[in-house]
Amino acid sequence: MEQTILVTGSTSGFGRLTVETLAHQGHRVFAGMRAAAGKNAPAAEALRALAQRERLAMPFLGLYGATKFALEGLTESYRYELAPFGIDAAIIEPGTFPTNISANRQVAADSERLALYQAGIDAFTVPFYAENRSATPPDPQEVADAIAHVIAQPAGERPLRTIVATVAQRRAPQALNDAATQAMHSFLEALHLPATALAFQGDQEEVRKHR
Repeated sequence: MEQTILVTGSTSGFGRLTVETLAHQGHRVFAGMRAAAGKNAPAAEALRALAQRERLAMPFLGLYGATKFALEGLTESYRYELAPFGIDAAIIEPGTFPTNISANRQVAADSERLALYQAGIDAFTVPFYAENRSATPPDPQEVADAIAHVIAQPAGERPLRTIVATVAQRRAPQALNDAATQAMHSFLEALHLPATALAFQGDQEEVRKHR
C-alpha cells in the first residue's frame, strides 16, 4: 500500500538511501534537507532528478508530476506491446532547463488564497531554478538534439530512456533506470513473452550530458 513519507536528513547516508529505496517501491516521499541551495545543492539536484523518474513528490508540482508518471507508464507499455510491429516507443528524461514552462503557467484567480501559499512557493522555486538563472544556464537545445539523435537511430535500436542532464542530475535516475530495466526484463521473461524480445535491443540506456 502506498504511504506518504517524510524523510529528514536526506542529503547522504541512511537518509539518502531511504529516500531512494522508498521512492523505488512506489511510495510518495518528501525528501528534507538543510541548505538545498548551498553545500547540499548537488544532492538536492540529484533528488530532483530522481523525482522525475520515481514517485518522489515535488511540492506545487502535483498535477505536472502526475502527468509525467502516467506518460512514462503508457510509453513503457507501448514499448513492449508495439515492438513486434516494428514501432519504437522512447522516453526523453530532461533535467531542469530554462524554458517558457513557468511563464506559460496559469496563475490562480483567487489571489487571497494564493497568498497563503506564496512563502512556500518561493522557498521551493528559488533553489529549484537556481541553475537556470546562473551565468551559464543549461541549453534547452540539448533536449531537442537528444530527441533528434534517438529518431536518427535504426528501428529496434533506440533506447527506452535517454537522460539529458548535468552530471549531478543524472546519477540517481540512471541507477534507477538500470535497475528498473533489468527487473522488467526478468518479469516479462518469467511470463514467457517472447514477442517483447525486440524491445530489449535498444534498452541499454543512453545518457547525454551537457556542460
